[in-house]
Amino acid sequence: MANELKSCPFCGSAAIVIANQYRHGQTAYCVKCSDIDCRVIPVTYEHYELKGAIESWNRRAEDGK
Repeated sequence: MANELKSCPFCGSAAIVIANQYRHGQTAYCVKCSDIDCRVIPVTYEHYELKGAIESWNRRAEDGK
């Protein structure tokens, strides 16, 4: 499924989507590791489309996608 989040590449924990609603009505999305004890604290940049945030999170260097 295209909207399925991969687990954290550093600790293996589940990922979560954060949605930030701005005053001008725009929503920005980022994805981050759900484990507060993850030593790397990975998070994507904000994307104005949920699909972009998910694609950014799911990209892994070893598969080039």
